[in-house]
Amino acid sequence: MAVAVALAGVVARADIPVPARLTQPANAAEAWNVIRLATENTRILFEENRVEETKEQIVLMGPSLRVLAREGALPDRQLEAESLATAAFERINLLVRESMAGNLEGARSVFSILRQDLGKLESLFPPGMPSAEIYSCVDHPEIAEVDPGLRCSECGNMLRPRRFPYSVIFTRTVAPQLRLDLKAGDGLVAGERNPLMLRLTTEDEKPVSAEDLVISHSRRLHLILVDEEGTDFQHLAPEPGNEPGVFQTSFVPVSAGGYRAWVVAVPAATRLTETLPATLPGATATKATPPPSDRGGESFVAESEGVVVRLLGTGSGPLRIRGGMTNLLQVHVSRSDGTPLRELEPLWNAFVHLTLISWDFSSAHQVHAVGGEILSPALRGGPEFAFKLHPPASGWWRLYLQLRLEGRTLTFPLKIEALE
Repeated sequence: MAVAVALAGVVARADIPVPARLTQPANAAEAWNVIRLATENTRILFEENRVEETKEQIVLMGPSLRVLAREGALPDRQLEAESLATAAFERINLLVRESMAGNLEGARSVFSILRQDLGKLESLFPPGMPSAEIYSCVDHPEIAEVDPGLRCSECGNMLRPRRFPYSVIFTRTVAPQLRLDLKAGDGLVAGERNPLMLRLTTEDEKPVSAEDLVISHSRRLHLILVDEEGTDFQHLAPEPGNEPGVFQTSFVPVSAGGYRAWVVAVPAATRLTETLPATLPGATATKATPPPSDRGGESFVAESEGVVVRLLGTGSGPLRIRGGMTNLLQVHVSRSDGTPLRELEPLWNAFVHLTLISWDFSSAHQVHAVGGEILSPALRGGPEFAFKLHPPASGWWRLYLQLRLEGRTLTFPLKIEALE
């Protein structure tokens, strides 16, 4: 669910999918938990100079401040808490405006004052409440409890400290939680179905079960495979095996050369996406394909089975992608005769998927369209979709677009250069 919050006449839309309990905290402890997590996420975004995204965290604080203004303070301090919460709410309104205007320094200044206001507000509440954890279920995030050690009333799984990501566009893994061991039996055989076994462990070598991972776009794990020439792209969903930490799947390699692989997972401990690399050797050696020598090598248009996809900028000028920045772009889907396609079917809970892979295969990132997941298989979409693309560095990138039409999954390879 994506949220929209109105702050003193400013409506800011948050593309971060959040459970209702974040926008409708049931008590002061929950409210403080939202404010603490959103404040830390905002701090990270400012460290990365991503001011435009801070509003998606800041808007989550508004409902929580309303709760703190009316309940939970120490005896005889509620009126004072109401006054301070109102002042903090005004700072939030100003911070959202600065964020939407792209004013990095102005937003940083307001954020510093907001943190001071929140520090004063903390002193009016019972010690420990502003820093207390709220425990939620990985699969049922609407469940929220103050007490640790409880199990989900829906599925029985152990509740974990609640977290939510600082961005759904791009996140950096500072403290990875997962390790990957990926094997393909005796080696890949082109044209035949090859079984794959994945073993996931924590950094201290404990097996990672399915319950330790958050469902993202309908699956707990996504496996991206690309041959070393960049011509064959496959997107799979491994399933749990018979042993703890083991997941299994299979695929048919088109190429006899090796494949680069990435497992995309969201550990419950952090709720931050991790992309784990691996290499599957092939029967024959392949030479590295050099990147295009100039911008004329970019390909923003691709066709497959009578379907054409186009990458477009949001303005009237040509599409320009910059590395280390969030780029707005449009994807347009049509028939080869130019007829717009409005009959796209959901694939992994989305109508269009983008996967961004650096030219040297050192980095891969999944990119999802703006808005929430498509949860009904009966829905149809098209012809245009908005994306926020954040290549972490400049240079040449392979971009693979996937969609589903009339029961077929189509893949479109594209090439872009991220400028400095």
